[in-house]
This record gives sequence, structure tokens and C-alpha cells, in this order.
Amino acid sequence: MSLQQNRDMFNEDPVYASIPGRIKDFFLFEGARAAFDVVGLVVPFAFLVDLALFGIEVKDAQDAIDQLKSLKSIYNLDPIRQKLTFSLS
Repeated sequence: MSLQQNRDMFNEDPVYASIPGRIKDFFLFEGARAAFDVVGLVVPFAFLVDLALFGIEVKDAQDAIDQLKSLKSIYNLDPIRQKLTFSLS
């Protein structure tokens, strides 16, 4: 059983994979900032300013949020599940 790369163990959920990379990067940035900073509390419109800095339309961000709300997880473990099932058979 070869587990050399991430794709050997897990895949992005297809819905998550369909979200453009710059929007994923934006959400990672916002999450990291929320964990270590209070700018969002001090400047209520910081989220909108960050959208503009990332060059993301509000509608595109809202569409991505709607897609993300439908997910249980952004990754699935199908590759490792298939390898384990095959190995145990």
C-alpha cells in the first residue's frame, strides 16, 4: 500500500474543488486573521475590504459560502478506504 502523496490518502470534495483557488485562499486568510487578530471586531467592514484586496466580488464569495454550507467535510477519505478494503480482502 503506497501512501507517498496526499492523493493516496484523501481527495478534496468535488464541491470544494470547484471553488476557485483565490476564494479558498481568501477564506484561509480570514480564518487565520480571526484566530490571531481582532481587526474584524474593530473595523466591521474589514471582510469587505479584504474581498476588494483579493479582487473577489461579493457575489462570488456568497456563492462559495453557499457551496461550503452544503459540505460535511472539504476532504473525503475514499483513496485510503479503497486501499484498506483491497488490502483486507
